[in-house]
Amino acid sequence: MNTSVNTSRRIKSMNCHGKSEPHIWRFSKHTKMRRCVKCKSKIPITKEEFALKWGLKKT
Repeated sequence: MNTSVNTSRRIKSMNCHGKSEPHIWRFSKHTKMRRCVKCKSKIPITKEEFALKWGLKKT
């Protein structure tokens, strides 16, 4: 049983590691990347996503 708390928002893609499961994203403010906990895939965060996540103004 997975007991980790997912505070990140879910993305529409449903292919985590070849399964029909959603990715569980962890966000890094320092590297401006999001990483899936299950399959370890890394995707850069957009400026809009960064602003929403950490309450910064849009530029």
